[in-house]
This record gives sequence, structure tokens and C-alpha cells, in this order.
Amino acid sequence: MDVFIINHEASPLKYLEYPIEKVSLEIKHTASLGEGTKNMARCPAFRSFFKNTFVYRSPIDFIITKDKENLSIEFPSQNEDPMTPLVDLTDGVVELFPKSGFFVLAEKSLEMDILPPFLSKHIPNAPSTFDVGKWTRSVHPAIIAPDGVLNVQRGDALFYMRFKTDKKINLKPVTDENVADLLFPIVTVRHYVKNKPLQFFYDIFEKNRLRSKLIKRLKG
Repeated sequence: MDVFIINHEASPLKYLEYPIEKVSLEIKHTASLGEGTKNMARCPAFRSFFKNTFVYRSPIDFIITKDKENLSIEFPSQNEDPMTPLVDLTDGVVELFPKSGFFVLAEKSLEMDILPPFLSKHIPNAPSTFDVGKWTRSVHPAIIAPDGVLNVQRGDALFYMRFKTDKKINLKPVTDENVADLLFPIVTVRHYVKNKPLQFFYDIFEKNRLRSKLIKRLKG
């Protein structure tokens, strides 16, 4: 089953991004930690959970610091002020790369989970689920900032993407060069309505035939 990963053409992280890859390396690392984890990684229930699961890795180093009064983030490798466009701090949640996130789109109904990377370093990324065949939106890390210091290095897993289907998933990375005008209203509509159910956005997506328009453009 083909799934399009639509990347922002103008993203400042374009050349630093890791390819989105299967979770296999994470499972292999877990299995290498000891006999218990090796047996766990062989468990059919464990492996079934991670079927069609992919990893998004951090393209840059960053450090989140939180105490009772303050929440801050540093990018050690960057000299300029990174607050825009790399991060948005809102009431204890750190949204990373809000203007550089990617879009996920399927040709048919397909639910996708965003999950914390619980096979590696603990990063409390907010979990979510939506149907990428009925709607698309910018996907980027939203970390529920823990107390203390969270140090993340380039290449660390930031979140997992799990597609809930028995069919094989074929990721097709593309840029938004030909579809940016169609993606713009999808991105902005959420700024004008709040706390709406997913069906509200699914209905807008369907009413405007955005899935077929996007896929037609992507396939040329």
C-alpha cells in the first residue's frame, strides 16, 4: 500500500533529515540488551504490535530544560536564535519544527498512530491517531516536557509512525513543490477552529476532494 511522505521544499532542515525507516533497527538494539530482551523481541505479540511501524529521527541536537517556573530549549549546534522556525513552546509542550513538519497521505482509508519511541531513549512525545486517507496535516514532534533536563542527540528516535493495516506499506517521499497551494488551507484551517472532532476535518477533506487532487498532483 503506497503512502506519500510530503516534505516541505523550503524546510531549513531539508538536508539534515534522516530517511524515515522501519523500526527494525530499534528492535534489533532492544534484543541486544540481554537474554530477556532478546526473548521479548522474538515474541509474536511484540512483533505484531510493531508491524508497519517506522521511525522519525531527530535531525539536530537539542536540550529541553524545565523547572517549576521556566521551560526552555537550546540547539547547541546553532548560533542563531532558533525559536522561529524550529520550536514553539506552549504551556509545557515543546512543538519542534512546526514549520518544517511533513505530511502523510494514503490513497485509501488508513489509520496512523504517532507513538513515543519507547524502545530507545525516553522522549515523551504526545501520542495521536488519525486517518491519513481521510485527512492530512503537518506531522512533527510535540514533546510533553518532563521536569529536569532532556538531552536529545541527532539521530535519536523522536517518535514512531505505526500504520494499522496488514498490508505492506511502501513509503514514497516527495516534496511539496507541486502541492503547496493545496496544503496551505489544510494547515491554516486548524487556526480558525478549535477542539473539533476528527470527523469535522475528514468532512472538509472529503467535501473538497483534496485527497484525489493531492494524489493526482503527486503522481504527475
